[in-house]
Amino acid sequence: MDVPYVVKWADDEPSRLVGLVWTFSYCLQMWKRFPEVISFDNTYNTNRFKLTLFQATGQTCLGSVFNAAFGLIDNERREGFQFLSESI
Repeated sequence: MDVPYVVKWADDEPSRLVGLVWTFSYCLQMWKRFPEVISFDNTYNTNRFKLTLFQATGQTCLGSVFNAAFGLIDNERREGFQFLSESI
């Protein structure tokens, strides 16, 4: 299974993950079919890496919700959200 993803490493410390965004083929199919409504949500420090979990969801014409993309960022500052928005 081929999973599309985008990764960013820190400029000053190449082994430190700054951000990661990924999705699955089913998510992409749904997003292409229903691109009108996309919402973003973040959950802070709920994983063992202490990275912020990002989730992009969409809504179908019947009102059901689907996952569109996922991400992890190392902070909730402007550069973290800029990476997420540029990667999607």
